[in-house]
Amino acid sequence: MTAGRPIAEIAADAVRVRCGFCWAEPGVPCDADGMHLARFARARRCGILDGPDMCVVLDAVAPPPAEVFTPGSVIPASTLAAAS
Repeated sequence: MTAGRPIAEIAADAVRVRCGFCWAEPGVPCDADGMHLARFARARRCGILDGPDMCVVLDAVAPPPAEVFTPGSVIPASTLAAAS
């Protein structure tokens, strides 16, 4: 498997679409905690992100105790900042 793009670069592309979970406008962060998985999924559906990008995103999700992904799953801001 090839390495994907840095998560910070992927997040910069994903923020170009409205979040499908909290409805943050394009260019506006979801919240101080990070970005919702729904925003990355929407960017994927719009053709902004590709499959390898989504693999990087899913690796960065902080899973809840049940280790499931939901549209409200968050990629922590600290993960996004550390990778930039």
